[in-house]
Amino acid sequence: MSSEGLVSLGPLAIACLARDAGFPIEVESEYLPKALLDFAWTGGSTPDAKAR
Repeated sequence: MSSEGLVSLGPLAIACLARDAGFPIEVESEYLPKALLDFAWTGGSTPDAKAR
């Protein structure tokens, strides 16, 4: 079994909640993809960016 393509959903969920609450996320990891953390899967903008 290869670990390629695996995402750690628990830390990703916590990081998304923290980022949404205004906490800066400075950790860089293959298991915490920046594109998912930045809500790129929704069209490239964060939910709070639409409100600004």
